Amino acid sequence: MNAGEKCDKKDSSPRGDATFELLNLATDWGETKNVLAEQPAVAKELQALLKKRLATAIPLGGRLKAKPGAEADDRKK
Repeated sequence: MNAGEKCDKKDSSPRGDATFELLNLATDWGETKNVLAEQPAVAKELQALLKKRLATAIPLGGRLKAKPGAEADDRKK
């Protein structure tokens, strides 16, 4: 997709319509929008989606570290 080109495909991924809408809002690189003022429902949906994704995000290298309270020796056995 090129800059300024709207995406007409329906987003069927688990990301949902908020991500699809964000893609459409961000395609024109020179354009700035106040999404919160112009489309408050979309902005709230995007904020909720971001909050949900950040809550489940794993920090870089987080999978490699032992769980809090677990001893490193237990993983070697």
